[in-house]
Amino acid sequence: MERSHLRTRRRSTSEGSSAKPVAAAIEWTIDQRVVIINVSLGFTKVETGVLAPALRKAGESGILVFVVMSNAGPKQAAWPASEQRYAIGIHPYSLERNQISSFTADDVPNSNNLIVPGEVVTTYTLRGPNFEIADGTSYAAPIAPAMATLILAYVDENRCEKEEKKAKALVDIWNLSRTVEMTNLLRSLRSAPRNGCRYTLIPMTLFWETSSEAKSDEEDKLIAWDIIKQLLKNQYVSCTRESWDGTESSRARLAHML
Repeated sequence: MERSHLRTRRRSTSEGSSAKPVAAAIEWTIDQRVVIINVSLGFTKVETGVLAPALRKAGESGILVFVVMSNAGPKQAAWPASEQRYAIGIHPYSLERNQISSFTADDVPNSNNLIVPGEVVTTYTLRGPNFEIADGTSYAAPIAPAMATLILAYVDENRCEKEEKKAKALVDIWNLSRTVEMTNLLRSLRSAPRNGCRYTLIPMTLFWETSSEAKSDEEDKLIAWDIIKQLLKNQYVSCTRESWDGTESSRARLAHML
């Protein structure tokens, strides 16, 4: 299968020239019926020419787009991560120091400001068959879509067939493939506030942050599905997603991915 390759800087002051290959790559992923896109770049200005329409199309196609908030330190977050209607923005966090990273962008007003570990991350390097320890928003960004992937895969597991059937009688569980719903679900899993932090830490334990290790698999399933159903019951569909066809196409994309 032909694959797209994209190399670009994390941030750019130009708009059109740098945005075109990114938009083309997003269009390619839409054609390939992917479920989740991770974008490790950002712009200092809003790019409305080609990239905004591509991101909008991805959202309307039921694709979750995760984007880094930037590595610029305590400055304004980059676009499109700063605009919730286009993407789920991700900030870096230090688990060791229990606080945001020194290179974390300022929190975005009226946004969820999701954070995941972005320091002391074990990663594979292209410079040789070796692993290295690295810091950066670009190392944090893949963690959040991996969490979303685990959630979507969990919902579709055979062992959850009974819970899925019950949930589908009440809500459309495949709305989790919408940006608004997945963002709010990840936010609902947040750990307890830490030192007045304005950011939302997504726990690595996902649904089971407060669950006892002694609980059975059946009890754990009930905890997870109660969270999912409650979130979807309370969630209003975003006006920017009204044209999405939803359930069947989203499920087909997930099956294609798995």
